[in-house]
Amino acid sequence: MAKKKKSIPLTAENLSFCEDGVTYVLLYYFPSAMTVEVATYENGKKTGVRTLPFAHLPKALKKQINPL
Repeated sequence: MAKKKKSIPLTAENLSFCEDGVTYVLLYYFPSAMTVEVATYENGKKTGVRTLPFAHLPKALKKQINPL
């Protein structure tokens, strides 16, 4: 059996950032893969869920997530 990847839910933290007119809301942090799952919103409408590398997050968000 494959191991489950450990994830840390970030929905309770209400962390988000805007970039190029798109708002990203952080959902889960995967420390083993150093990735973050985010929901994307354009013009107030949800456009999907993406996985971003942790390194692409703004520095202020990295500081809030890292102690978790």
